[in-house]
Amino acid sequence: MKTVTAIVPCYNEADRIESVLNNLVKVPLFSEIIVVDDGSTDDTFERVKKYPVTYLRNPKNLGKSAAMERGVEASAGEILFFCDADLVGLTPEIIETIIQPVIDEETDMSIGVRGNKMQRLTKFSALLSGERALKRELWEQLPAYYKKNFRIETGLNKYAKYYGKGFVYQLFDDYFQTLKEVKYGFIKGFKRRMLMYWDMYLAAVTFQFLHRPIRRRGLTYMLNLLLSLIAVGISVLIIILGTRAGYAYLWNVGVQLLRGSPNSSFLRSLMLSIGHVSLTGFKIVGLGLLGLGLIFLIFNLITLIRWMKAYRKTKKEGRKV
Repeated sequence: MKTVTAIVPCYNEADRIESVLNNLVKVPLFSEIIVVDDGSTDDTFERVKKYPVTYLRNPKNLGKSAAMERGVEASAGEILFFCDADLVGLTPEIIETIIQPVIDEETDMSIGVRGNKMQRLTKFSALLSGERALKRELWEQLPAYYKKNFRIETGLNKYAKYYGKGFVYQLFDDYFQTLKEVKYGFIKGFKRRMLMYWDMYLAAVTFQFLHRPIRRRGLTYMLNLLLSLIAVGISVLIIILGTRAGYAYLWNVGVQLLRGSPNSSFLRSLMLSIGHVSLTGFKIVGLGLLGLGLIFLIFNLITLIRWMKAYRKTKKEGRKV
C-alpha cells in the first residue's frame, strides 16, 4: 500500500480550518497530515494544535505554492493530497474518492471539482481546484516557475497531461470553497481573485510557449504565423480602401447589399460608419495595423525557424519530442 500525505496550506483560516481537519483526521489512508501556516496573523495555531497533525509556519506570507512546497519537503508520502483550508461540506468519503484513482495507478493525478458555480463556468477554471491527489514524482518534475503564487494548479494540470499519464477529475456538488469576496470583503476579495486569475493564465501561456513538448509547440507557432499573415492581409486591404478607387468600390458594394436588404439596420449602421471615415483615416489605421502585423509576422517566423532547428536537433539526438 502506497503511503499518502495530506498537505493543507493556510493563511488566516482560523475560522474555517477546523472543519477541514475534522474530516482529514478521519481518513485512514493518511500516514501523516501536514498543515503549513503561511504567516497567519490570526489564531490559526490555537485551532490546529488540537489535532494530531504536523504544524509548520512560514515567518511571513510567501504564497500558496511556497507553502505547498514546504509541506512536500517535510513529507514522506509517495502520494500527496493537497487540500485548501477554507472548505465547506468536505467529507472523508469525498477525500477518499479523490485519492483512490492515484492509489490504483489509473492516473498520475486526480482532481476534485467543487460545487462553486463560479469556478465551474469554464472547464479550465473548474480544474484548478485545490483538492487533488498526485504522485510525488509529478510534483518533483514540475519546474520551480510554477511553484509560485497561484501558478501551481495550472502547471500540475499541464505537466500531468503532457508528461505523465494524465489526470482525472470528479464533480462534487456537496462541498464548496469560501469565496474570497466573503472572506476579505468584495473589493479586496475581487482584487485577490483577479490576481489569482492572472497567475493562472500567465502559467498557461508560459507552458504553451516554453514548456510544452517541442513537437506540439510547432503547431502553435505555425498557427500564430498564419494569423500574422491574415493580419497583414487585412491591413493591406484597409490601406487599399484608403484610395479613392478602393473607397468607391467599398461604397458601391455596400449600396448594392443595402438594395438587396433595405430593412437591414446593420447594413445601414455600417454604411453610416463608413461614410464618417475619411480616406486618410483608412490609411492611418491600415498603416498602423500593417506595422504591428509585420512585427508579429517577423517574430513568429523567427520563432518557427528556431523551433524547426531545435526539433531537428532533438530528433537527431534521439530524445523524446
